[in-house]
Amino acid sequence: SNDDSYNYVSQMILDNPIGQRLIREMGISEPDRLSYITSCILPKYSQEIVEIEDDDCVIHLKALFEQYRSLPVNERDSYIHLIKDAFYVLGSDNILHKPHEVYIYSNELNKYFRNTEWIYCDEKFYGELFGKYPSNEIRDFLYAIGCHRIPRLINQNFNDNPIEKSRRFHNMNIHRWSSAEVYN
Repeated sequence: SNDDSYNYVSQMILDNPIGQRLIREMGISEPDRLSYITSCILPKYSQEIVEIEDDDCVIHLKALFEQYRSLPVNERDSYIHLIKDAFYVLGSDNILHKPHEVYIYSNELNKYFRNTEWIYCDEKFYGELFGKYPSNEIRDFLYAIGCHRIPRLINQNFNDNPIEKSRRFHNMNIHRWSSAEVYN
């Protein structure tokens, strides 16, 4: 991907010792990955209409994941806070979605949602990334930015019927909607 979000220094200036000194004195340097993410990637997803080339979707998720992976554990939360509402992932419906709108694919969720349309992050589309890194690390990252691992509560407008309440609350221990327990 050729990103025009940065100004570039001519190779002729970089090859000249005086030009190199001038560049150093001005404090101009090659941007680090976080600068690239905040200056080039995230602004593309803040447009009213987000249109990203397929190859760029993969490049962008890879850059975000590699930055996350490179950070010390104690710095990851602030990074996630920076990107989670500013980024989209490609769903199984071939549409870009906010991470909190999609699931992380699993055989269990596929069985759970059988005969129901559901949207998950398309791991086949991001195959290059899933082929290069351990899939559990990528899934942990997707979970950190907001993708779901278990069915989520969609409607919180309950009537007073306890059986109806119990059907709508998710029992996290068994990963199914539970009608066995009534929650207050």
